[in-house]
Amino acid sequence: MNKLYREYFYIPKEGRIREKVLMTRAVFSVLFMLACLAAITITAYAYFSASIVSVGNSIYTARFDLTITAVESEEPVEVVPSGIGKYKAELEAGKSYLITMGHAGTASTGFCVITAVDCEAQYHTCQLGVDAGAEDGFRNSFSFTLTVTDTTVATFLAHWGTSSYYGFDSEYYIDDDDANVIMIIGDVLTLAAFDPNALVTTDVPVTTDVPVTADPPASGDALSAAPAPADSDAPVTAGAPETTGE
Repeated sequence: MNKLYREYFYIPKEGRIREKVLMTRAVFSVLFMLACLAAITITAYAYFSASIVSVGNSIYTARFDLTITAVESEEPVEVVPSGIGKYKAELEAGKSYLITMGHAGTASTGFCVITAVDCEAQYHTCQLGVDAGAEDGFRNSFSFTLTVTDTTVATFLAHWGTSSYYGFDSEYYIDDDDANVIMIIGDVLTLAAFDPNALVTTDVPVTTDVPVTADPPASGDALSAAPAPADSDAPVTAGAPETTGE
């Protein structure tokens, strides 16, 4: 082995490099560069031609949904879907509806956003599902009353997460008190704190035939201003005859 090394690879410190050693080193250098080029080529081909096929692996995200019922005088009112997690109901003027909402879907918690046609305000409900403020830390459903003065269409939108996280105004918050009453007065949506029947206005008849009382006469002129009563049966007294001197 030592003889082979000195024959083809040894470079003396002093003296001339033999041609055989120079050629051997040159050949090995070229072979090393070809090996590196081949490795790069194979790696690039493997990178761009490789593919992974996975069959049957599905990724699902959680989804929050609602169950909504509307009842007016013990008669159910149709609540129809109008999109993903969105529902609407046509409400008649002068009626009150008991709205009951329930937690549905795979998300652990969410809430409902309530509005109506041409209403700018949007009310949001308490959490449905996991809620630290609820009894046992979970609220499955709750109810409230919705009263309208004009025929309109109410919209209910299921919203995932917590209302405080998404920056909803606490002024338009509906808690889980069954006494809550939501009023839709024309294009105004508001939370009423009193009997909803008091807000359903009816036409009040206006009386036009009101007797007009004349102003009483002044006290000083009361007797002089009053005309003497005309009595057709009263006797008429003739004046005394004139004295002529005869």
